[in-house]
Amino acid sequence: MFGTPPELGPDLSFLGWVSAIALGVVVLVLLELRRRRTAFAHLTRGRHHAEELWSQGWYCHRCGTVHFVDVPGEDHAPLTLQRFRERVWEKGGYGDLAARQRAADPARRP
Repeated sequence: MFGTPPELGPDLSFLGWVSAIALGVVVLVLLELRRRRTAFAHLTRGRHHAEELWSQGWYCHRCGTVHFVDVPGEDHAPLTLQRFRERVWEKGGYGDLAARQRAADPARRP
């Protein structure tokens, strides 16, 4: 009755550490996905305003400029492609990106 203890099998205590690490990785992935979704929602919040203004622009192929016709609050003077992009992106709320991502203006040819 009180002899040697029976064999218990291999030591599986490392599985607790593996499970804890896997849980940590899952939590980090979920946090990153939430951060990306929030950033994307912030970027696209004013998209409908930008698309509304963009759809009212008219591009003249002959002179290479964009015109707004009967758009309240917009000038009737022709705009370069870069200035048109800046106006549309400003309307959408992300106008600071227009300076970094320049349009292909015909006047800027090398």
